[in-house]
Order: sequence, then structure tokens, then C-alpha cells
Amino acid sequence: MQRFTTKRLAAVAVTAGLVLGGGGVAFAYFTGNGSGTGHATTGTISGSDVTFAGSASGSPLFPGGGSQDVSFTAANGAGGTEYLGTVYITVASSGGWAIDNSSDTPVPITNCSASWYQLSESSVDVDLAVPGLTTTDPIPAGTVSMPGNSVDDQNACQGHQIELDFNTAT
Repeated sequence: MQRFTTKRLAAVAVTAGLVLGGGGVAFAYFTGNGSGTGHATTGTISGSDVTFAGSASGSPLFPGGGSQDVSFTAANGAGGTEYLGTVYITVASSGGWAIDNSSDTPVPITNCSASWYQLSESSVDVDLAVPGLTTTDPIPAGTVSMPGNSVDDQNACQGHQIELDFNTAT
């Protein structure tokens, strides 16, 4: 009987070996095509990422006399490069009155018309790429003066620091 069990065990082992061995050689699979999507995120830069700091230098302004040279810098506070095309310059006003920006809170100067000040350039074509987190060298922007072509009393303007606004449209 032992012989029968050994033969039987041998037969089971050979069968198992053939099944396992054959399973390693014979296999099936499907092939197919596929598609999908992915993404890359583009950063944003807003107009508020670029700030301008302007200044005028020269002798004080008087009606009918002299002018001051105007210049500005542009600081890019964003991480990416910002392109500046045209920068527009205006004498700041509120209700037509020029703005005094000599304090932390700019205020209108009652009876001092913004129209009494004249800019030689209302815009400057900068055509400049400003890398992220940098500030430009000063950029010339013409002059500001008080032509004195008004018959109005301009005494209210005396001693004030007139605000100039710089901006760009995208």
C-alpha cells in the first residue's frame, strides 16, 4: 500500500508541476489605447504688483516760472516678469483740486486747481520688462510746471507738495 501512496504522491507532484510550469509559460493579456489630460498652473500678476515712485527735482514751482524734472521708478513685487508698455502721468486731483501728498494721508488743497500745473509729458513709452522682485532705475518723464496762464489767485498752492500719479493699463 505504501507503494501505491508513493506513486499517487508522485503523480500529484508531476501534475502540479506541469500545471504550475505551464501557468508560467502560458498567459493572456489585452492591449489597448488610451488618453488622458494633465495640467500646468500659470501664475498671475495683477496691476497692483507693480508700484511706481515718482519724484520731481529742481527749483520750487511758481506761476509763470521754472519747471521741475519728473522721473519715476517701477518696482515689481511679483515673482514673475512684468512688461511695462506706456506709463501715464497725471496731476492728482479730487474735485478738481490738486492733492498735497506731504503727509501720510494725501488731502485736496482747497482753491488750488490741478489744472494750474502742466506736465510736458502725459505718457511715457517705457517698453521695458521688469523682472520679478526688482526695481527699475529712474525713468525720465518730462517736466512739471505752473505756466501762470490763469487770472486766478493761486496763493492756495503755495508751499504744498503736489501729488503726481503714475499708472499703466494692461
